[in-house]
Amino acid sequence: MTEKSNKTKREFMDSAHRLFLENGFENVSVESICRYTEKAKGLFFYHFGKKENIVKCLLEEQIRQMSSMLTIVLEKMETGNSGKMDFLMNQLISKHGQGPPALGYFSEDLPDWIDLYANSLRDRYVFPIILSIIEEGIQKGEFQHRSREEIEIIYLGISSFIHKKQGNLKNPDFYAVSASAISRTLETALGCPEGSIHIK
Repeated sequence: MTEKSNKTKREFMDSAHRLFLENGFENVSVESICRYTEKAKGLFFYHFGKKENIVKCLLEEQIRQMSSMLTIVLEKMETGNSGKMDFLMNQLISKHGQGPPALGYFSEDLPDWIDLYANSLRDRYVFPIILSIIEEGIQKGEFQHRSREEIEIIYLGISSFIHKKQGNLKNPDFYAVSASAISRTLETALGCPEGSIHIK
């Protein structure tokens, strides 16, 4: 892709991001994105094909950036791997964690196509961070030895639970019970002392 083509794609993405945040995905048309960007509709379709794809591009970019920032923060943390896991889990699961802005483009429940895509991106960008914390913790004797397959099963089990119960997690009582259960599950699976992982 040429520099000019990259610049055009960036302009579309920046414009769409702003319009989606202000008006919601459902209320923004391809025509309005093109009008705002002052670019031809053909260029939009050349880069993205359809409106849903620009959201996917924005979401992937945001999750990739968030993962990079998490990695930097975790590398600078002067704590053991239990503390790092505690911090990471609170960012990913807690109601206090910041999700990618693209998930805020939708006024109601997330459509299946973006929900599934968001989960696949988390698996691609977040699982390697979790894996590296656990592997380092095993090497330092903080965690019990686990195979990569076992770690993946633990992660996917928690991820699947959160995905299926997303709506219920808005209920404070359900959230509190679930956060406690996830904390205990991780502590048991990794052999951490009780209270070392505390999802708030």
